[in-house]
Amino acid sequence: MVKAIAWTVCIERPLYRGDGAIPYDAAEVSLREVFDRAGVRLRATLPSFRLMVRIGGGRHIQTPSAHVVTLHHRTKSIESRHASLRILEALAHGFFVHEVRHSICGRGLFCVPKMRAR
Repeated sequence: MVKAIAWTVCIERPLYRGDGAIPYDAAEVSLREVFDRAGVRLRATLPSFRLMVRIGGGRHIQTPSAHVVTLHHRTKSIESRHASLRILEALAHGFFVHEVRHSICGRGLFCVPKMRAR
């Protein structure tokens, strides 16, 4: 059994950029590698779009040819399982990529975040 991570309470919709401009600090990654690092089996055919990831906060960005997922500035590496799960979570619930959503929902990968008492 894989240890679950706390789900993000509110994932903001990505900012759409029709001009196709991608931030200079975004790195292209393979969606298949993200699934492999997260330890998740793909249940659908891979969608065809470029996946770009950047670290540093800010909003996710969607262009006509790419999805740019922005990870929190405290993320040390995009190679970790935790970062891969955050990327999949953003694609499924922020970008509404059906194939990713179908692959991660109902797997017990995310749990309710622990709240502090008042």
